[in-house]
Amino acid sequence: MFRLLRYFSLTSAVALTVTAVSLVMLYRSDQMDEHINIAQEENARLATSFANTFWRQFAPFFSSLVGMEPALIRKRGELRALDIAFDSLTAGLPTLKIKIYDTRGLTLYSPVRDEIGGSEADDNAFMAAALAGRASSRIGFRPSMQASSGPVRDRWVVETYSPIRSDGGKLVGVLELYSDVTPTMERLQLAILQLAAVMAGLFAVLYGVLFLIVRRADGIMTVQHQELEASRLVLRQKEERFRAIADYTFDWESWLDQEGRLQWVNPAVERLAGYSIEHCLKMEDYPLPMVHQDDRPLMARMRAAAQAGDFENDVEFRLICRNGIIKWAMASFQPIFSDQGERMGSRWSIRDVTDRKKAEQRLQDSELRFRTVT
Repeated sequence: MFRLLRYFSLTSAVALTVTAVSLVMLYRSDQMDEHINIAQEENARLATSFANTFWRQFAPFFSSLVGMEPALIRKRGELRALDIAFDSLTAGLPTLKIKIYDTRGLTLYSPVRDEIGGSEADDNAFMAAALAGRASSRIGFRPSMQASSGPVRDRWVVETYSPIRSDGGKLVGVLELYSDVTPTMERLQLAILQLAAVMAGLFAVLYGVLFLIVRRADGIMTVQHQELEASRLVLRQKEERFRAIADYTFDWESWLDQEGRLQWVNPAVERLAGYSIEHCLKMEDYPLPMVHQDDRPLMARMRAAAQAGDFENDVEFRLICRNGIIKWAMASFQPIFSDQGERMGSRWSIRDVTDRKKAEQRLQDSELRFRTVT
């Protein structure tokens, strides 16, 4: 029997869990993308503001740094002026650090002086996008990093690379801003946990309701299965009794349906006519092929009468056995009905009367000789 409750418990639990996790992850991904876009837009505005406000002032300074050793750049006094400019530009904003790169990806400015002179052109796809003139951003968790104010730990940071253009629209550098989105991410994480808890509760209730329904259905199916098995047992017992009687009946017994097709025949057919049960079941217009040519019209009439629901008793005909021997047989047929009274065809009983016919013939021959003598 199919274990409905067991398979439902496993498959539904897995399906609901996968669905809940997928929905939570989809929500998290959507919110992450939204926060990245917001941070990127804010940082892009800062980059534009810097380009419009301070770039003209510091452009000669950045131009003078071309080819200069990083150690010499770190000693330039203009760096402190840039620190002050960026502090005023980002006052009140969650900006952790700002860096400026030239068009080759070399760091020209950073509040962390040791970073000046480093290159990110080769291994940073986001920098490559900015150098191609497109702003790009990414979000990530930083266990530790150097910010403008000093070391910070355990921060969610959005990094945005924005191209800097001159008044003529020429790409002259890249501005990188590090924005601290830790409070927002913590709220997002809390919202995700709350959403996960709510969904877990809803799915648990749904699972419980479905479990009760399926358990009830499983109970009904179990009872029905038991009743079906009991019915099958009774049916098998009836079939065994039927076959014990029918298969061991001395006469040749058959069941033809309402269309005249053979549905069952007992083993006596092989003893009487030499044909196997399998041969008979494949036979067209059974049992006409086994009937003597002169008696086939009689047998055809009997078949038609049986299909019409009539009955006859002790109709004699000649039977041609499979080995060619001709025997005399006597057939009787009558309609059979189901328990609901529906006609199911006809039952035929055929028995061998060859010995009786021979005895009758001998008696006739004896009487004829007696009359001749007298």
